[in-house]
Amino acid sequence: MRWLFKAAVQGAISQLPDSARWNYYIQKNVTRSFDDKHSLLSRRFQWCAEHLELHARFRPEKPVPQRVLELGAGWIPTVPLALFLSGVEEIYTIDVQRLIRDDLLGEVLDYLAASSLDEIRRMLPTARVDRYRELQSAIAACRQPAGARKAGQNSPPQNRCVETGPLFDRLGIRYVIGDARSTGLEPASIDYIVSNTTLEHIGPDVLDGIFREFRRIVHPHGLMSHLIDMGDHYQHFDPSITPYNFLRYRSSTWRLLNNDVMYQNRLRITHYQSLHRQTGFHIVHEAITDDYRNALKDIELAPEFRQFKPEELAPTAVWAVSKPNGLPKNGH
Repeated sequence: MRWLFKAAVQGAISQLPDSARWNYYIQKNVTRSFDDKHSLLSRRFQWCAEHLELHARFRPEKPVPQRVLELGAGWIPTVPLALFLSGVEEIYTIDVQRLIRDDLLGEVLDYLAASSLDEIRRMLPTARVDRYRELQSAIAACRQPAGARKAGQNSPPQNRCVETGPLFDRLGIRYVIGDARSTGLEPASIDYIVSNTTLEHIGPDVLDGIFREFRRIVHPHGLMSHLIDMGDHYQHFDPSITPYNFLRYRSSTWRLLNNDVMYQNRLRITHYQSLHRQTGFHIVHEAITDDYRNALKDIELAPEFRQFKPEELAPTAVWAVSKPNGLPKNGH
């Protein structure tokens, strides 16, 4: 089966020094996962638009958050760029190690620089004209060698951003490399915390620590919004299996199939609901995807999952919005 081959390859890569770099190299140059820049941006910009729509729904008195923290920037800071375009003033994005790739970021910036505001708004309806102009200006500035800037000269675009730090500074993006269980941010300082298909790649104990830190830094009137993919990610690569494939394996077997390159915690929706409750949040919105529920009956579950009810196992994705405890669920 194709997924087993990919799991084996990723398992081997995970044993190499700088495994993230090798994984990126394969996805960029072998599987060509980043060739379609429009699809790459469109999907993630739409996620950002959904985050902002949900924030406006539950905080109508402050539809655009001022300070946002994203967990998991990944290889391209697409969500921070979209947040900037939408009017957010201060954006933090945190990864446990540096994953942003300058060459890929440069290609994405090339695409954005060549896109009209109307084209961007088709992906991100919340994009503002003033922020669009500022992004264009920032991209042009970061691409000019220091000597050319001093001389007031223009230089042709290069296929990379030569000054990522100044670009982020200009856009109000703070790229934090460190443990999200200890962000160093001030208590009650963040209006909105978001993530996209990130939580399912983090172990349960670490997740607990991260959520407790989020409870510390979120504003009393703040919100969290998490898009969680709870299906077997190998199904995206191998259509012969279902999103429930990994529920067949005992923990001892799954430890051999799992790997650090694409670690999957296999947590179910009840785990995430408990995680919110135990760390001081209450869920105010839950959009559940369970399109494959009929395939669940064909899976011989591992003992670890047999005690779950079908409605607890069936969800393959959830978009959960929560508030910190201490306020009425419908209060502002």
